[in-house]
Amino acid sequence: MSEPTLTLVMSLSVRIGPGIPQGDTPQGRRIDYPILGGRFAGPGLVGMVPAGGADYCLERDDGSAVLDARYSLRCDDGAIIEVHNSGLLSMTAKGARLAETSWPIADSEYRCRCAPRFHTEDPRYAWLMLHLFIGTVSYPTADAVWIEIFRVD
Repeated sequence: MSEPTLTLVMSLSVRIGPGIPQGDTPQGRRIDYPILGGRFAGPGLVGMVPAGGADYCLERDDGSAVLDARYSLRCDDGAIIEVHNSGLLSMTAKGARLAETSWPIADSEYRCRCAPRFHTEDPRYAWLMLHLFIGTVSYPTADAVWIEIFRVD
């Protein structure tokens, strides 16, 4: 059996709003980050990320965070693609200390990976529902997220 390969499918640049604290749970602290909009592009995929949806984040006591983002993509050709993106952010000890007082922190101080799932009624993009995807997440500024999504082949 051959090893899986990765193919870049799209990159997203998304603006997020300030976190809205939802309270403490036995698993950690819940914070919702509203999605304010953005753009995405990839081979055969171009469009906008409309405002709406959010990342329903769980900041765990160990310094990691579980991401649970739900949002839409509106392709320039009119297609709508719904996204449910689950992820995990982990930080170095230094990164955790830095994050207590400022964000973003240097890319070298954290790792954030995601596993998006897609749903669409548009047959041109039905292939998105037939593959496994993984992605990388970075935070260039306090109100921006950069996501690169790869198909696992």
